[in-house]
Amino acid sequence: MPQKSEGAVIVEALAARFDERLYHTKSMGGTEITYVPWWAYVERLNEMFGLGWEAEVTHLESVPDAAGSTFVVAVALKVRDPETGDWISRSNVGDESGSTKGYGSTATNAYAQALKRACALYGMALDLYHKEEAESRQARAQAPSRAKEYDERDE
Repeated sequence: MPQKSEGAVIVEALAARFDERLYHTKSMGGTEITYVPWWAYVERLNEMFGLGWEAEVTHLESVPDAAGSTFVVAVALKVRDPETGDWISRSNVGDESGSTKGYGSTATNAYAQALKRACALYGMALDLYHKEEAESRQARAQAPSRAKEYDERDE
């Protein structure tokens, strides 16, 4: 069996599920949201890349809306390829309405959201985005099989 490249090993490590103790829930608009704190992503990046990564804010904007304004941040997350030394970049955005009640400022919350979304483009915490799909698969797996019912019809 061929050995994995260093890059493939890193991608696999980035995509590894976070420790269960890092998963938290909060209520937003009557919906329970599962999340991993922003600092856990930073710890993983530090473990994997040391000083070989950076998160650059590429866009900041306060957009007027019905509730006052929404703060929008775009972040480019750059990591250094260990095999070539080249920078690899993935970008995403975060936003936070000024009317949102919670901890932190609209700017820091929008930044944290953009950072986590950029991390997801490297495979980090994708299980959070597939939660409903995973729950649906689990429910189907636990449901009684209807194969016998179909077999009996064929007889």
